[in-house]
Amino acid sequence: WVNETLYSVFFITLLLYLALKLIKDPSIKTGIALGISFGAALYFRATIEAYILFFMGWFCFIRFREGATRMPVAVLAAVVLSCAIVISPWTFRNYRIFGKLIPVQQTLGLNLWQGWNPTSVGALFQRDGTSMVMEPWLISKLEACTSETQLDNALKQAAFQYARTNPLRWLKQRALGFLFFWHEQNFWAPQSPFRTRKEFMLGIANLFLLAALLMSLPHAWKEGGTLRVILLLMLMQSSIYTLIHADN
Repeated sequence: WVNETLYSVFFITLLLYLALKLIKDPSIKTGIALGISFGAALYFRATIEAYILFFMGWFCFIRFREGATRMPVAVLAAVVLSCAIVISPWTFRNYRIFGKLIPVQQTLGLNLWQGWNPTSVGALFQRDGTSMVMEPWLISKLEACTSETQLDNALKQAAFQYARTNPLRWLKQRALGFLFFWHEQNFWAPQSPFRTRKEFMLGIANLFLLAALLMSLPHAWKEGGTLRVILLLMLMQSSIYTLIHADN
């Protein structure tokens, strides 16, 4: 899990670098490098799919606005095909076992349950730092499942049921998830055993860094170009983890 988070940050940085390089010089070679990086990143975190859609939409917008010669179809195809080739062994394995097109993994149900269940505070753990505990009825339902697909569907149904029955709690969880994404969970969870005096003081220091970020946002957006793209990526990443659950 630690490596998953670590390498996700590495790949997000690499993807941004290669995407900017592709825009500056839209070559098939760079497109292949970007596609391979996309595929490798997907093995570490499935939410990278959102980045693929974002970047491909960005490239198509450039093609629409500046012309086909500016962003050739061959370059876009190189990105998509090289990404598909990298993940194809695992995608084929998933289809062979589950009879369903699953590019990398099917863990949305588990992640939604962790962030949406009655005791969740919008993060990976409960407010006191302990792991989530499933209700007996849900455990019985999961025990009756015979495949990962059924497990994933059952957990998604449970999460959606929680949101429907108590929408105010769901909104509160999302607000806390937003805070936990931008500032570590222990700072906002006084009952957590990991919240020591030292950690709390570091959390206060981090608030000044966040304040500096907020003050720089208008100028960064006004500058446009690469800075605006970085801001959009930050917004997208924040939105994904606010909606599901924060785990950093």
